[in-house]
Amino acid sequence: MKNFFKKTDLPMRTLAVALAILLWGVAMTDKDPIRNHNFKTVPGSIELVGEDVLMEKHNLSVIDGQEASITFSAEGKASDISSLQKRVEQVRVIVDVSDIDTAGEHELRYTIRLPDSAQVSINDTYRTGRVRLTIDEVTYKDVPVSLPSEFGTAADGYLYGTPEVGAQAVRVDGPASILKTVSTARLALKADGLSKTQNMNCGFVLLDENGAEINSPHLSYDVDKVRVTVPVYKFATVPLEVGLRASADITEDMAKVKIEPETVQIYGTENAVGKVKSIKLGEIDLGRVQTGARINMEIKLPSGVKLMEGQPATAAVTLQIDGVSSKMVKISDVDLIDTSPAEAKPAAELAAEAIEITLSGKNSALTALDPADIKVSITYDSSVYGIGTHMMPVQVELPENSGITVIGEDSLQAAVTISAPAETDTTDGGDNGGDALAGEPET
Repeated sequence: MKNFFKKTDLPMRTLAVALAILLWGVAMTDKDPIRNHNFKTVPGSIELVGEDVLMEKHNLSVIDGQEASITFSAEGKASDISSLQKRVEQVRVIVDVSDIDTAGEHELRYTIRLPDSAQVSINDTYRTGRVRLTIDEVTYKDVPVSLPSEFGTAADGYLYGTPEVGAQAVRVDGPASILKTVSTARLALKADGLSKTQNMNCGFVLLDENGAEINSPHLSYDVDKVRVTVPVYKFATVPLEVGLRASADITEDMAKVKIEPETVQIYGTENAVGKVKSIKLGEIDLGRVQTGARINMEIKLPSGVKLMEGQPATAAVTLQIDGVSSKMVKISDVDLIDTSPAEAKPAAELAAEAIEITLSGKNSALTALDPADIKVSITYDSSVYGIGTHMMPVQVELPENSGITVIGEDSLQAAVTISAPAETDTTDGGDNGGDALAGEPET
């Protein structure tokens, strides 16, 4: 046997193999050494356990802290450390919230869960770490719906009416601390180029009282969209007109009419607006109007149309009549006719010296008219009016076929003062003789 070992040199060969394996291991260790490395999880890597228990038992929810990043230390071969660095987004941080029973901030332990194929070990130092979570009560709020100040422009020749919103409010569920900042649900309404009324389903965004948008994954809604009807109206500019009624001496062709404004803008359904070619203010009796006077007339609209915002409700009509003028006369000789059934009627007189009457007619007729031919009277019942000064209607009678009219005759009034009747003297003259007899007889 000794000769065999001497001849084969087997021990030396075995030792050489062992040394080669050792050297290979050392070489490989130097090539892939053991390393320690600090890792940082990506935001959103926190996974909560027991959220359903938190809600069912205490009506609470985690509203903040879940996006935190956690730093931990791990040890392993350089190649495995490098592999985990490339897959750090797969690391999960497990936090159990099932034992929490009050709202507020809570610091909780966490557990690191590595990807299944990770060949590293986590150092114990992380176990002292905590993650801070904010817990809040879950409630709800009815948030009023609002429209944007501008939401588009209608097609040419059309305009939008005020949109009709299908819901006045939306129910929002979520943490109380967030809900208290919500002021309105602003509809995401956008409409351009419409020529017909249209129904839309609009989403919305939550805004605070300053108009800032509120975004939170912890909020939920009873509806995702709100139905909105955008009314679309046709509008047009139409002229104003006035009818003229001729008198015995004044024909329509003698009158020049000026209307201010000449046109107005109206809107309504396309069918209704299409039927309106002009708007007639009414009719004016040429025999009862003063030339040059302004007459305010109401703008009466046909059914189905309205005046656009900013348009006047009345128009001023001015008539200039060729060969016709007006003249003011003062009448002091006025018949006061008391129709009271009383036998002793109180005295009455005009409160003023005369009544002013404005006449209108052809220039030649006004020149030829004698004021003395104008009969003016006031008929009244003193038992109705009573003592004092009263405004009473005035009746004017002009010469027949004079062609002259009284301007504003229907509203012409004058002040009449009614006085109490004078007291009757009831003294009996025979009383003086009686007094003489009562004295001493004359001698």
